[in-house]
Amino acid sequence: MRLDGSRRRAGGTEALVTTEPPREGTSLPLLVRPARPDVALEGWIAANRDTLRGWLDTHVAVLFRGFASGDASGLGGLLRAAGAEPLDYTERSSPRRAVGDRVFTSTEHPAHAEIPLHNENSYQAGWPRMLLFLCRVAAATGGETPLADTRRIHARIDPALVARFAQHGVMYRRCFDGRLGLPWQEVFGTDEPAEAERRCTQRGLRFAWRADGALRTEAVRPLVDRHPGTGAPIWFNHALFFHPSSLDAEARAALAGVASVDLPSDTLFGDGTPIPDDAVAALRAAHAAETVRVPWEQGDLLVVDNMLAAHGRGPFTGRREVLVAMG
Repeated sequence: MRLDGSRRRAGGTEALVTTEPPREGTSLPLLVRPARPDVALEGWIAANRDTLRGWLDTHVAVLFRGFASGDASGLGGLLRAAGAEPLDYTERSSPRRAVGDRVFTSTEHPAHAEIPLHNENSYQAGWPRMLLFLCRVAAATGGETPLADTRRIHARIDPALVARFAQHGVMYRRCFDGRLGLPWQEVFGTDEPAEAERRCTQRGLRFAWRADGALRTEAVRPLVDRHPGTGAPIWFNHALFFHPSSLDAEARAALAGVASVDLPSDTLFGDGTPIPDDAVAALRAAHAAETVRVPWEQGDLLVVDNMLAAHGRGPFTGRREVLVAMG
């Protein structure tokens, strides 16, 4: 363990935090602890934004442990201290609840389910650059947050496959019927079909209504493959997460025979060509090889660069409550 070189404290020059590098062979996360019990995390982050940004560029995720990091009401303040404005959760892809002003529960999928690695909202025309996760209640067992460095994922993928995605982009198909997936009213935050259409158009989504009132959407997004801050090649998209092969066996069985346009989500190459099974398997293997599972302790704050780190959730038992703010 070493003392951090950034010393920002009125009336003194002592270091306020200590850092522990990631375990050997991994790049993430950097673990940061208070050097004194009276260190105010929000104030420290506000005074050391450049230090935090540098840590994220290197380690992609920073875990603050042992601080009095507060609760839902303070999570937005921590995000603002880091230099980001909290965003709403629009064009939703997973069930979650608002617990404060643009503070949400993390994805509320069943506790037995593994949530695959993904970059938040990378299927949309815009996305958050920074994510803050706050653990209010750690699960009795499991419930870790898997993380993976998207630069290292990118380096593991066959360049020919990367080039094909770069040429054609990624097509995201979704169908909102409220039975197999989320209802369109929840996804777009309106009960009015005309307003849902307007929001689809605003976000670059092609749309069509099914005879039974379900809403189908389709969008082709470019493969974002350079980090805007560092210029590093990254693997940033939802191609694997939205692919039906990522569902558990029970869900895949329930959807057997359902056409691609009626699946809750599906991904294809941008020209509409299905992604071959061997390519999906290669993407899954690249993610798995770089996964680091981060266990939670109550009060932990995890800061993630959403473009440099993919994240997910492991199965768990007992109660688990992790909040998220996106900026």
